[in-house]
Amino acid sequence: MLRFLLNRLGQSAVLLLIVTVITFFLINLAPGGPASTMRMEASPEERQAMIEKLGLDQPIYIRYIDWITNAVQGDLGISLLRVSLLFSEFQKDCLIQLN
Repeated sequence: MLRFLLNRLGQSAVLLLIVTVITFFLINLAPGGPASTMRMEASPEERQAMIEKLGLDQPIYIRYIDWITNAVQGDLGISLLRVSLLFSEFQKDCLIQLN
């Protein structure tokens, strides 16, 4: 029974890794990349400053490693639309659902 549970846990970890890799790379390989979801009213200079601030000018594999490392630690990053921490947005949404 313990071997079965460990096997399932290992399979789940591999599946989670595959899903995160596919999702991350699809978002980043889309036309315009993640920067295309930024606020449209921003000037080109503001958009470039935001790209540099968020590290979107880094190579994609560096961004993935940074993202997965931070996600494991509970830091899901900054929302490009609301310019706030994603974890706090997630908490607010959960509280709304529970009420």
